[in-house]
Amino acid sequence: MRKFVIACTRHNDLYFGGNAVLFWGPNSSGYTACLESAGLYSEEEAVEKGKGTHGQDIPIPIEMLGMGESFFVSVETGLKEVSRITLFNKHNEANKAILNECRKLYC
Repeated sequence: MRKFVIACTRHNDLYFGGNAVLFWGPNSSGYTACLESAGLYSEEEAVEKGKGTHGQDIPIPIEMLGMGESFFVSVETGLKEVSRITLFNKHNEANKAILNECRKLYC
């Protein structure tokens, strides 16, 4: 089953100059700019959660980001250990293209 992250373009990050896209956390537990700690959702969940946001919460298949499930942090214990931080810069042209394509496909 394909896994998705959900990009939230309704809010700006507070720590990286407003340049990083925020992602929904696991189990709808807030937002994170750190891609490794983003929640993974099924396509159905991601599309449903994005409804009503007028294309501002955007489901993105993780393979479009070049990531597999093992890239993302497991949150089974409720703690997150991140050995590196990957940000998704919303001003990067390739990233803008991914957001726009997914907005058309899923919103």
